[in-house]
Order: sequence, then C-alpha cells, then structure tokens
Amino acid sequence: MIDKIDVAKRFLDFHSNMTYIEIAKKYGVSLVTALNWGSWGTPSWKALKYFCDCDGISWDWLLDGKGPMIHPAKTGKKPRVKRPEFSTYRLNNRFLKLFQGMKYRDIAAELDVTSSVVSEWRHGKSQVPWKRLEHAVQKFNVRWDWLIDGIEPKYRDSEWEKSPPQ
Repeated sequence: MIDKIDVAKRFLDFHSNMTYIEIAKKYGVSLVTALNWGSWGTPSWKALKYFCDCDGISWDWLLDGKGPMIHPAKTGKKPRVKRPEFSTYRLNNRFLKLFQGMKYRDIAAELDVTSSVVSEWRHGKSQVPWKRLEHAVQKFNVRWDWLIDGIEPKYRDSEWEKSPPQ
C-alpha cells in the first residue's frame, strides 16, 4: 500500500537543499501548503506529476521506494506545460489493458466494483482510484512509470528492483 508519509518524505528528501519558500515557488503553491507537505501531508498528485516530469524522478521510486530515483528515459526532458495534469483517459486505458480480454463484469468482480464503474473508467468519466492502481501494480508486476506515464519497460524485473537509488 502506498504510504503517503513515505512519499512526502522522499519528495522532501529530494528537495533537501531547498527552503520551503523555494519549494513553494517551484510548484506554484503557498508557503503554508509547502510547510504542510513537510509536517503531515503529501503533495497533490498534480505537484508530484510536475516533480517527476521536471526532475526525471521515477514514479516507482517515489511511490514504492524501489528502483532508481532518476528514470533514465526522463533525464533531460522537461514537461511541455508548466503544470502537467494526469491524463485520466490514458492512465485508465493502460490500467484496463492489463485486464485485456475480460468482460466489464469480470473486471468489476475482481476489483470489487460495479460494471458501471468500470465503464466510467473506460470512457474517462472518472479516474481509477489509487487503491485499484496499486492492486494492478502488485498483481501484474507492472511499473508505476509505465502505468502513469507509459514509459517502458512495462514490467518490473529483478535487475530493476536491485537498482540503487541515485
């Protein structure tokens, strides 16, 4: 299970050479919001997306603490927009590809939701909740970087797991 405190700690550890004022400015939030990240909260997923895109951070390292901190496919790339959003449609689509060949009712039964919820995910009307995404990561041994950003490789392997954080 994703531990939000660990995510916030890794986020702040990466920014250990910055003041909270600098962090707030970088992510376009108030100083109070940045201070809250340090005391009890996790940055918004929007801020985390910007963080991962700007700084080349691996979602797998950020969310699970596994694999290298810096993702080789992300180095040197900057986001196209200042505050990138999750593409709910793309994220949901990659998630549902994992259940390829299954009917909505079978997917719904496995995930303990209704078929109409699966249909909403398919059509981008709502985002698959993090708890369900985490279920897929564990069950199918896929990487967060693939699920969120579509960056290959899709699956985790023992070599990747052993990569020391950078």
